[in-house]
Amino acid sequence: MARFRSDIAIDWINEGYRLLGDANINDCEYQNVIIRQRIFNSITNAYWRAVVRYAGTVEPPLQRDNELPEQALLRLLGQNSGTISRWLNGRTPPQADKVLGSLVIVLVKEIEDIDLPPIREIAWQAVSQTMNVIRQEDLGRGPRTLSRQEFACVRWLARHVQSRAYAEGHSRNTQNPELEAQVLTDVFHKVRLRFPEVAAGLVPVAISEWLRPYLLFRVGLLGGWRSLEEHPDVTA
Repeated sequence: MARFRSDIAIDWINEGYRLLGDANINDCEYQNVIIRQRIFNSITNAYWRAVVRYAGTVEPPLQRDNELPEQALLRLLGQNSGTISRWLNGRTPPQADKVLGSLVIVLVKEIEDIDLPPIREIAWQAVSQTMNVIRQEDLGRGPRTLSRQEFACVRWLARHVQSRAYAEGHSRNTQNPELEAQVLTDVFHKVRLRFPEVAAGLVPVAISEWLRPYLLFRVGLLGGWRSLEEHPDVTA
């Protein structure tokens, strides 16, 4: 019998809703506004970084004195020092109009002239960066870089046919060690089909670090855009 479902088990979705309730986050706003805006921000950031890299190669240089290329672009777009500081500190996410404005007004370049990242990188960044934001802002945990291997671990755990018993055991603190060991072993073998180098010890670590961010991410995608998680360059 197949040990994995084609989609996440409903028990894990319910656990995601419970996490939202514990954090006093409205699920409709989370799905229709918060998660979508975070995905937009991660996509825009990827393109902005590409424009900044290109700006650093321009001759004569755009920068004055000890300016960074990013500072020079924002200055030439007419942004004040406070706005520039917030961008550099990460408090204000890059905005699409600044990306396009930099190309048209400052660099005077066609989009195809810039070495933009391929879609496969953008899709993965949209998922990994959004989950990292969830981890920090919604769950109050420290920043951590999500690997594809870790993502595969939590993704397949949530699809295991024994997910219900596993989830109930954790929510009630009545874990079944034998069942848990079997589920983790199954997930390990499934992940190794794509990542042969993965060690068995990664599975429990990935679950501890990323299961809750993943569940909130999936609940967020219920408002639309579920195809993002199924993108071949995310699941690959």
